[in-house]
Amino acid sequence: MEARKWKMSEFAAASSASYANPFWDVQVRAEFVHPASGTRQSANAYYDGLDDTGSQCWKVRWTPVHEGSWLCRIWSVPANEQLEARFQVEALPAEEGSKGFLRADTEASYGFRFDNGEPYFLFGDTMYNVFGAHYCDVDVESIFSHRKSQGVNYIRARLQVSPYHPEVANQWQTKDLWPWGGSAQMPVFTKLNLAYFKAVDEVVAMGAKLGIGFEMIPEGWLFEFPFNDRGKFLPEYEAFWNSYIVARYAAFSSVYIWCPANEYEFYPLGTPGRLKESNRWFKGLTKQIRGEDPYAHPIGAHNWEKVVPLHERLGDCETVDVFLVQTEWGTETEKWTKDASLCIGIESDMKHHFGTGNKVCVCAEFGYERAEGLLTAGGHQRMDHHHTRRGQWRAGFSGYAVVHGFDNTWGAHMRLDKDPIGAAYLPLYYRFMTETLRFDRLAPSPESLLSASGSEKEGTLPLCLRDAGAGVTAVYFPATGFCELPEALTERASFQWYNPRTGQMNERERCERPLFTTPESAEGTPGGDDWVLLVEAVQV
Repeated sequence: MEARKWKMSEFAAASSASYANPFWDVQVRAEFVHPASGTRQSANAYYDGLDDTGSQCWKVRWTPVHEGSWLCRIWSVPANEQLEARFQVEALPAEEGSKGFLRADTEASYGFRFDNGEPYFLFGDTMYNVFGAHYCDVDVESIFSHRKSQGVNYIRARLQVSPYHPEVANQWQTKDLWPWGGSAQMPVFTKLNLAYFKAVDEVVAMGAKLGIGFEMIPEGWLFEFPFNDRGKFLPEYEAFWNSYIVARYAAFSSVYIWCPANEYEFYPLGTPGRLKESNRWFKGLTKQIRGEDPYAHPIGAHNWEKVVPLHERLGDCETVDVFLVQTEWGTETEKWTKDASLCIGIESDMKHHFGTGNKVCVCAEFGYERAEGLLTAGGHQRMDHHHTRRGQWRAGFSGYAVVHGFDNTWGAHMRLDKDPIGAAYLPLYYRFMTETLRFDRLAPSPESLLSASGSEKEGTLPLCLRDAGAGVTAVYFPATGFCELPEALTERASFQWYNPRTGQMNERERCERPLFTTPESAEGTPGGDDWVLLVEAVQV
């Protein structure tokens, strides 16, 4: 047999002898050994229904991480001769453009790289129920293509589809989305809905084709059934659920991050508050996933609790690689204590959870911008397009990758005819960070601001990034103001002003002094206009 490095292959094993419950009554496993390197990969197979002959069929998805000869073995527990095989696979060199799996790297700017060493600028959107939407015949490919054209390359998505949509009915669901056997009223947690999972397969493959990766969330909101009923959803059923998801999807290169549970602190009762218990449970969940994932995809922790920082709770957990931070955006909505257009506090919230920096940190949730005529939750209604724009620039200029949220694809809606205004700002930011600047060489440089207008408390303090090797300094002003840079950065340098609201770059000028004041504008942006200063050393 032949395969390719960093490309998924699939092997099938079938049994004419039937099991009463093939999901539960037998486990099929595989091992792949690369003698030249000593690499050994163990993977579980997943049950996928009947094959063309009517036999019960299990499949192994496998991606070689080295080229060359691999020795492969498949077997079952309890033993079944029809589910046993030994064979050799020759893994050819990787195809042109293949990058391998995404890795979290605390030494990399913005925290990520691929196996081939290429740095990655993760830039995301939240589409929790996108797998269910595709299962219900929503044109998900057009949604992905649209977001991809805007720079989005990462999607937060739940494997279990939420039945809860606050204050508004689900507008796209046409089928039962219960992923287990039975129904929500009479669940059978030892079986799974294969038709639903085949739809998930198609979406994950679609992402790979388009260059979009997924944050795979096996357990969504823990206040929903079955995750809020541990009397019915036993630990054994939970372990089976996670094992099946890892077995079916770990070999896809478009699986970027496992997020075992969204807002994990709602364990075990469906309400937050049992932090010691939820921390222990979450650490155990990450160890299970890491132990069954042959490729060691990054594992992320997504929080609800804002006061106790993630680094204090999970910084010692070796199987957590990424903090998927939810900021305190509720103070801009329910509490009405901030001007939402300024996205105040996002930098301090990120620092609060980041701690010592031994994990990669992503700004994974900072609010959901409303789309005209659509509603998911009342609290989203203060999230305007200025909040979206400033949030991405403020988090990005603090050194963190950003994931957005929009009402039109968040939960109850899956439609693009009413794209929120702020979606138009996505490509402006993405192109600036990846084309105008070299994101992989950038680092936050607050010390470069000798003086500046505004304050962090008011959400008006400028933020600075530097590419020291190229002599490039960039300063984001959330509102109009001034800053002073060291003369060493401005002598023999030029500067330009970039408008993040329009994407227009002003003419380049020679730096005459190290003090810079934002241009005047008549746009009347709430909170004041925001600007980006770009200072570049003049090439001699």
